[in-house]
Formats: sequence, C-alpha cells, structure tokens
Amino acid sequence: MNLLLLDADVIIDLHRLGVWKQVISKNRVSVASSVARREVYYYIDDDGTRKMIDLIEDINQERINELSATAKELQDFIKRFDQCIEAELGFGEKESLVLLEKDDCLLFCTCDSLAIKVMSLMNLGENGISMERVLQTTGLTQELEYKHTDGYFNDNLKRGSIMKVQGTGLKR
Repeated sequence: MNLLLLDADVIIDLHRLGVWKQVISKNRVSVASSVARREVYYYIDDDGTRKMIDLIEDINQERINELSATAKELQDFIKRFDQCIEAELGFGEKESLVLLEKDDCLLFCTCDSLAIKVMSLMNLGENGISMERVLQTTGLTQELEYKHTDGYFNDNLKRGSIMKVQGTGLKR
C-alpha cells in the first residue's frame, strides 16, 4: 500500500479512466486542501458528458485524507523559487510540494511537468511517482497517455536536475 499525495490532474484522469475507487481502496490517498476544495470538480467522459467529482464526500467518508499547509509555509516555499516558477506553478502543486517536504513517507503523483522539475530542485525526486506506477502497484493496467508514464515522469525529473546544476529555478 502506497501513501499517495495526488495532484488534481491525476485525480481527474483516474476518474476519467474509471479506476478512482480501486486506487483509493488499495492505497492510502491524501490530497491538498486546495486541490480538494478549489481545483477538482468534474471530468469529461468519452461521450463528452461532464461528470461531477465529489472529493469532499470522499474526505467526509474517510476514503481519502485532506492535508493542509499554512499560509506561512506557502509564503516561505514561494520565496525559494524564481519568478517563472512562482508564476507558472499552480496553487495546488505549491501546497502539495510543501506537504511532500513535510512528510517524506508520501509519494506525490502529478502529471504537471513543472511540479516534477521542482521536486528535483527540492531534492524530492525519490518522493515522486508516475500515474503509471500507481496503477501498476495497485494491480491495474490501462492504456495511458505519455504524461502518465514513468518515462515522462523521469524525463522531467532529469530536466529539473539539469535546472539545478545550471542554477535556474531557485532564487539566488
């Protein structure tokens, strides 16, 4: 059983693929408050129909955990990065990365290339997991988009490592 911290894009895609219930039943899943309350509301199914996602119900029924970062923790986090990262990284990713840094038992699953690169900048690459790997360790196989694969995840971790060596991304 993995201790997962899921980003909004992954939650939406797990719902769209119809594997959300299996993933949350076989893993301990957490979400950042901003993801649960401000970013995930619905997905579009294969027929183009909008399907609602109710993470608050999953939290209330204790099927998933809600984690929160303080305003001070978020401010301190943002101060560490240059303006490009500060502007481009979404609020849910920022909060999730703060939470990941506080609890090294969590594995952060995101398809956001910048968030994955920032994990490298923070020396947290080992605390990341691709959606492909989440599904594999849950015993599920699906045909996936490239953004869900180990290859995509690892390519972005490498790019983040290069950024760190080049001195880009972090404030000096």
